[in-house]
Amino acid sequence: MAIATNYDLDEVSLGDDVGTDATFTCCDETMTVADPDKYGDRTHTCGSCGTCADVTGLGLLGDIRD
Repeated sequence: MAIATNYDLDEVSLGDDVGTDATFTCCDETMTVADPDKYGDRTHTCGSCGTCADVTGLGLLGDIRD
C-alpha cells in the first residue's frame, strides 16, 4: 500500500482499515515499522523523506505526517 506524499504515490485515507500487519511503500521503498506501543499502535517511517504513518492497534490508519 503506498502512502500519499509530495511524490504523488497512490493514496490511503485516514481512518482506512489497513490491518495491524500492514506494510507501506513510500519513495519506492518499504517503510520501516516500529514495535507496537502499549496500546498496539505502530508508526511506519520512510527512510528517504521521513514521512510517518500511524496505525492504531485496531488496524486503522490514524495519521500521516510529512
